[in-house]
Amino acid sequence: MVRRRGEEEVVAESEAPERLIPRTLNECQELQSVHLRTVKELVKCRSGHHGPQRFLKVWCECLRSIFLVRERELAVERVVRFVATFTAYRDEEHANDCDDFVEEFLKHLLQLAEASDRTVRYRTCQLISEVMTRLGEDVEVSDDVWVALISSMQQRMQDKVPFVRVFAASALARLVTGGGSGIEDDPTLLTYQEALENDRSADVRRMVVMSMPALDSTIHQLVEHTADVSDSVRKAVYSVLGSKFPIQMLSIMQRAKVLGRGLADRVPAVQTECVHLLETWLTKDCEGDGVALLRYLDVQTHEKVGEAVLLKALKEGMIKMKEGDSLRQFFQSPDVHTGQCNLENGESGVKQLLNAEQALYFRVLCSTLDSEAQVKRSEAASTGGAQATVYAAVAADNVEALEMILPPTVAAYVGLVNAHLCAGPQHRFAARQLLLLANLLDFSDSANHKAAGTLVHSLLQEESSERGIASETDPDVVIGDALSLGRDKEWADAVARLAVQVHAEQGEYEKVMTDAIVVLGQPCREGGAQVSQWLHCLAVTSLLLEHLKSIQWLSGCAIGAQEIVDALLLVAAKHFHPEVQKAGVRCLGLFQLLASKPSMSVVTQLRRSLLSSFETVQIMAVKATFDVLLWCGASSLDRVMGIGIDLAPVSEPSKAGVQVPPNHPVSVIGDDEMVMRKPLMELLMNLLESAPFEEKPDELVESETVGGLVAEGFAKVLLQSKAFKDVQTIEDILFAQLICLYFNGDMNNSPRLQQCLSVFFINYSVLSADNKKCIARAFIPVMRSAWPGIYGNEGGTSSIVAAKKKRATQLSKFMLELLENQLEGALNENGPLLYGETPDVGQGRLAINIAIEVKRISSKANLAAKSYQLAMARIAPSLKFHASQQEEIKCMRFLLGPMMDAVARDKLLVRELKAMELQLKALDMTPQECLSEEQLQVIIDNLKLSYPKPGDDNEEPTSGPMASCRRTTTRKGATARATQGAVRQAASQSQCQIKLQAQNHITLADSATSTEVTTELDTEADSHEGAASGIKSSSQVLATQATCATDSSDGSCVEHEDKHEIRLITPHIRSSQVSASSANNTIGVQGVQISGPKTRRQSTKAANTASNPTERRQTGRPKSRQSVVFISDESDSDFDTLPRKQLPSAAGKGNL
Repeated sequence: MVRRRGEEEVVAESEAPERLIPRTLNECQELQSVHLRTVKELVKCRSGHHGPQRFLKVWCECLRSIFLVRERELAVERVVRFVATFTAYRDEEHANDCDDFVEEFLKHLLQLAEASDRTVRYRTCQLISEVMTRLGEDVEVSDDVWVALISSMQQRMQDKVPFVRVFAASALARLVTGGGSGIEDDPTLLTYQEALENDRSADVRRMVVMSMPALDSTIHQLVEHTADVSDSVRKAVYSVLGSKFPIQMLSIMQRAKVLGRGLADRVPAVQTECVHLLETWLTKDCEGDGVALLRYLDVQTHEKVGEAVLLKALKEGMIKMKEGDSLRQFFQSPDVHTGQCNLENGESGVKQLLNAEQALYFRVLCSTLDSEAQVKRSEAASTGGAQATVYAAVAADNVEALEMILPPTVAAYVGLVNAHLCAGPQHRFAARQLLLLANLLDFSDSANHKAAGTLVHSLLQEESSERGIASETDPDVVIGDALSLGRDKEWADAVARLAVQVHAEQGEYEKVMTDAIVVLGQPCREGGAQVSQWLHCLAVTSLLLEHLKSIQWLSGCAIGAQEIVDALLLVAAKHFHPEVQKAGVRCLGLFQLLASKPSMSVVTQLRRSLLSSFETVQIMAVKATFDVLLWCGASSLDRVMGIGIDLAPVSEPSKAGVQVPPNHPVSVIGDDEMVMRKPLMELLMNLLESAPFEEKPDELVESETVGGLVAEGFAKVLLQSKAFKDVQTIEDILFAQLICLYFNGDMNNSPRLQQCLSVFFINYSVLSADNKKCIARAFIPVMRSAWPGIYGNEGGTSSIVAAKKKRATQLSKFMLELLENQLEGALNENGPLLYGETPDVGQGRLAINIAIEVKRISSKANLAAKSYQLAMARIAPSLKFHASQQEEIKCMRFLLGPMMDAVARDKLLVRELKAMELQLKALDMTPQECLSEEQLQVIIDNLKLSYPKPGDDNEEPTSGPMASCRRTTTRKGATARATQGAVRQAASQSQCQIKLQAQNHITLADSATSTEVTTELDTEADSHEGAASGIKSSSQVLATQATCATDSSDGSCVEHEDKHEIRLITPHIRSSQVSASSANNTIGVQGVQISGPKTRRQSTKAANTASNPTERRQTGRPKSRQSVVFISDESDSDFDTLPRKQLPSAAGKGNL
């Protein structure tokens, strides 16, 4: 008995929560299979004699450790799932205990949800989400806990940690009120909608999409996020639409948008999910009927989407052909041999007309069967044996099925088309689908050719007003596309394809079309023709020119090429109606593309049309002009006008920012005679400056503007600039114009042009190294035109100036990113590059140009110029030199000294320039050699740059409105700066001599390594106060000149802000070889001595140094501790964040 009692005590002790819960949690984190068994054990323990309160306390204590694990380890995730499973488990025998435990545990989790530790909040929201997902419908939770849970999770939706927001969104999925009135105003639903629109995390948006209920108010946002930037969000949207939303809940526009975007998505996973959605809608909502699915899409409005849906459904085998699916079912009998439309008695052999969905279905079905048959024939021809036999059999089956669908004869096909044409405009869509089946028929037989030729003739001669396209009240009012036959581009293409298919013999198509033009153009040539007659004639003419291979093919036809131009096209381009002018200009452009050489009459009319008072005519003239320009070249078009063009390269840099060459001044477009004498490129550039760019957002179609098309045309010209020498001379100007236009604030109203230019800049920068050099050459002029308050640029208030500086900063970052883009194909102007070779992309030339630009700005410039000076200097360290550019490297080393003098007020920038100096010295193969002034000038002239000579006055960009904001300087400071300038000028003349004298004393031969050993020594010498007033002995001046003669690699003079000290930097002079005496304040270098009396400040420094011998004063380099730099309101704070090496990628999406 004693032993049995002990056993019972052991068993009772083992079932206590203090031992059972830890053991269970340890088992569950190792194996998934023990979860169900351990859940039952815990439920039994919780309902035992220990009490639920004791169990809950031990349970919460044991779970404390998992709230501190941030990583998503497998063991921890198993424990979380087990905890949620146990919490949501409902035992019917102890239902009340289960409900009480859920409520108490949720209260505990709600307290932890407010913790300051992000990991605790993350694990808490994860547990709440898992519990809410597993809770059954019959679980009872008090209203207070429910409300507190909703409030807490809505608050966590604003958490800064994305994963906390993810699990909060998942937890709220069970808390949305279902059904009833006022569901659109549910706070949880509003929280979802706000997060879906504003949250930057793709994981959060994905969870919100998966958690949103299936309501009419949520469909719109889900459909809009089929174009989300994240593919995971798009995939989730299609998954939710397929599982929660039937096709009837979406509008026609929403259905077309969802299917169109999904089937055209670039990510295969999103396409697959869209195919699953299509299959769900087709099988559940349409019962596998393709025609029924098309009825939900309104194929007359969304033809492309309907065609893509049918192609995908047929390819995936979702639609099966039914017995009797054929065009023959629409005839009175299957043995019809004639189908001509008899308008007198109404007999046409057709018993039923096709609706729009049926016509599109049969057209796509026939095209699919024909393409599959051709593919199988090719595979059978490329293989052999049994596999070839199988492929041939499949091809034969497809051909047989196609023959059963098509009309029995060509005559029956013609009758079916005529029946739909005679039925009115409501059957025009079905008629067009039938016309597209012509490529599947054989017209070689004479009878078939005659019947089809009659159909083509009737289609070309018919008036569009008979089809209800033109206005009945006013014949001059045009409805639809005035450029196309039948006022419909798709209809014109179908008619042209039928005509080409029927009249396939050489010269036959041209003969038929010219015969039609002669008949249609008769009233136009005689005068008195209506607008509709003009448009009809020009539409047929455009069909001829679009499918004509050469003008020579018109010889022997009813009307010749020159007669078409003189009698029709030029007259139409001068017509009073804008639509007729537009159609005439388009035909003129098509004609010039087919001609062997430019025609003076055509080019003249295109120039005149560029100045038309009608915007639609201008738009068409711009399109035609750029097409002809890319085909013939601007010089050829100018030469035919008798304009001699001699474009000069761009002067570097332009003082007024972005300008055209001197012999092409920018002028406003004037009268016709002046326009006729202007070069074409100048005329188009003037049009770019004066034309509007704002697009019209109200139109359903993508709007076009004159300025946007001109900019797009110039972008195409620049991409093909290698083929046109006349474009290469002004390539810098064109690029500068486009990039300034791209960063213009008014471009927000031109999304089409923004997308076009974004794609252009990326492709232009990676196309060739010469393009990058063009970007580098345009850098300084672009920055001059963008920076406010200099070179005539407007300033404004502080907020306006700050915005303009920010824009200029973004512009410089973008151009630097274009220079850093990797070249495609690694091509240079001399051909392909060798392995490991890097092309010269103009960064070295740009760095030298920046140094010259910094030197141009004098110390007396205004605040805007000084901020511009600092901004430009900050760009230089991010530019790279190649070891092959030895002349550029030496030139840049020479210019770094004056550059650091000019920006000495910015210590951090000086430090970066010194680092750049060390890098250049490492790249220099002969660092001991120095450049003379003559050599420097030769290098700069070879780079086609302008360098201010020592005797010339520096250019001061103070012509802007901010020029009056200058600081007043004292007489003493001005005199000191003048003295220091004279010292530096004299130092540059004796630079080489002093450097060669000092070199013998600054290089030591190391016996171990036999290498040059140098150390850095920075010294400071204060000049006498008499130097500020011009009183200085000749020996002191000579000493100062000799000391300052070292170049930027061996030493440079840096001005202090107080303008009373000259700091000497000699970083490569060994301390043992320099005699420095603090007693008499002298520094000796190869017999040259700088002396001067001590000042009170120097005495104090000497005393401090003597008292602390371990302290060494390091002058000329930035201190290690952070210092505060005070800048003016006009300085550029945006450039402080300018990256030095790598820039972030730009946004670019879309094609030209």
